[in-house]
Amino acid sequence: MMKLSASYIRKIFATAIGAVMSIAAFSGIAQAEAKYILKVAYENNPGEPFDKAIHEWARLFKEQTGGQGELIPYPSSQLGSKKDVIEQMKLGSPLITLADGAFFSDYVPDFGIMFGPYLGASYKDIFKLNQSDLYKEMSGKLDAKGLHIVTKDWLYGSRHMLTNRMVKTPEDLKGLKIRVPNNRIQIEGMKAMGATPTPLPLAEVYTSLNLKIIDGAENPIPVLYGQKHYEAAKFLILTGHVENITNLVMGEGTWKKLPANIQTALVASGDQAGTFLTELVLIQEQEIIEKMKQEGVTVVEVDKSLFKEKSKSFYTKFPEWTPGLYDKTQEIINL
Repeated sequence: MMKLSASYIRKIFATAIGAVMSIAAFSGIAQAEAKYILKVAYENNPGEPFDKAIHEWARLFKEQTGGQGELIPYPSSQLGSKKDVIEQMKLGSPLITLADGAFFSDYVPDFGIMFGPYLGASYKDIFKLNQSDLYKEMSGKLDAKGLHIVTKDWLYGSRHMLTNRMVKTPEDLKGLKIRVPNNRIQIEGMKAMGATPTPLPLAEVYTSLNLKIIDGAENPIPVLYGQKHYEAAKFLILTGHVENITNLVMGEGTWKKLPANIQTALVASGDQAGTFLTELVLIQEQEIIEKMKQEGVTVVEVDKSLFKEKSKSFYTKFPEWTPGLYDKTQEIINL
């Protein structure tokens, strides 16, 4: 065996240490590139369309900021319920979450109408409202309450019901406990349709269906499927009662701390990801209906006009809304 000199060994050791230090320094530089890190919290499970859209947003944001910006996805309610996350972001946490008019109505009452049953005939009608001065005015009021909408035209999907018994008319909903998110707008909306609204976090719905604590749930088809609610509720009722357009929101304080170029990239990449989601949802809705049929789900087409007529009382339940608000939305939609 060749004997190595002490000086040679010292040289090798020094070279090795230098290499390690170089790698560490390089890693430090790589980690330091992401100066603006935001967590994106949501209830959806990995693989659902919304989850895929968030990952697409993260990719685009990183690309458009040259690596200075980073979005870290937190699916499956890892950071708590929506209400918890919204309160955290209002207190200054660097968080983003999805929310809509139903949740925003706690801060700006008029926003609640954006989630009213059968407000528009399709998602395009809600997109049209999103571009209006009415929406801009409401968004400005939301900013004053500490919440800033970053990107808005994200089609979450048309909301339908999965139930454990047949439903063909609004009368069939009587006595059925249907899970809704915990906000007044969706509670009143489901009540107006004839069911018994039961507020629960999304993470608790699967167990509650299996234990028959509730009789059904409502959500866009990709969410109902991704959450596996069809395993316990075998009737898909195609009510299409809400065209669910969601928004991505963060704390106004956190938004203001971001440099202009990062803000611009966050909005632009978010809008692109919203288009990505919209296209994905439209494709997957029909595919998933076929998958549900294969899983033994009965798909029920209903006369939506009956449910729309039944739900009209919803628009009389909010005296705090600006007078004539519903008529104003219809004028904008029909322009």
